[in-house]
Amino acid sequence: MSFISLGQNKYLPFIGKNKYWIYSQQDESEPPNTIGGSLFSFGSDTIVNGISYSKLIKYGLDGESSCPDKPCFTPYIPYRINTNIQESFAYLREDTLSKKVYCLPAIDFDKFCDTTEHVLYDFNQAVGDTLSKCNLLIHSGWPIPDRYFRIDSINTEFIYNKMRQVCYFDGFFYGGLPGIRTMKQVEGVGIEYNLGFYVDYTVTFVDFCEGALADCNIISGTKDFATNTNHLKIYPNPATQFISFYLNQNSTQKVNQYCIRDMSGQLIKGMRPITSDINYIIHTHDFPSGIYIIQFLSDGQIVQSEKFIISH
Repeated sequence: MSFISLGQNKYLPFIGKNKYWIYSQQDESEPPNTIGGSLFSFGSDTIVNGISYSKLIKYGLDGESSCPDKPCFTPYIPYRINTNIQESFAYLREDTLSKKVYCLPAIDFDKFCDTTEHVLYDFNQAVGDTLSKCNLLIHSGWPIPDRYFRIDSINTEFIYNKMRQVCYFDGFFYGGLPGIRTMKQVEGVGIEYNLGFYVDYTVTFVDFCEGALADCNIISGTKDFATNTNHLKIYPNPATQFISFYLNQNSTQKVNQYCIRDMSGQLIKGMRPITSDINYIIHTHDFPSGIYIIQFLSDGQIVQSEKFIISH
């Protein structure tokens, strides 16, 4: 029990690479027909109004329509990303100390909780707290009595291959006929119902996976997901005393420098040379807890940036 309790103190971030949300798309008939599918994941980082965000990318899923007399859609398994259907959906950033996720809309501004940056998720709430106004709008349509969307219990469960904090609450929803159901908000995943990013009752949560494409049963040829020999993975992440990475100098683009910055862009560790195929260790025991960016360079040009978290 002491081992599990220790694990509960490790916050699992919402934002990160190799995380995939799968949704199905329905029409407005009664009962609704499934007419499509989509996958959401994080793409490259970007700066908006001087603030660093991660792009939330929406991809279409390929499938087949085999119903002769009505609209229907069945996604191919493994999931196959339609590289012709993709768009930057929103910009997200995360404060891992307060455990809050902020969202800045990129499209369809009227469907988001606000046209400006707003709190999408707050994973630091306790039993008795009411979820954010954003969550109420996304999953119910408008503000409702406080007895709904109030956290009834919090458990630590092994879900989506990790120990995660799970908050249970009664949700009052509109989607066809109104009703009440027990919902849950999962640490690092969000609310398992509807589209967890903005108001759309024709979209239903199907699955979440975190890991390599093959482990998540996904096939893709897009640059955002493509595996290449230049890819450097930071571990452990989150970290306390050190981070490490391995460089394969047989890759097509030589990486010969790295530097570390904080989320404001300030240089924390200046340019350091990378000279050989070794497992590099960078001591981080004197770094304050927070989010950092390590940049890998080839002859002064940034070729890859990776986020990592220090949690003491």
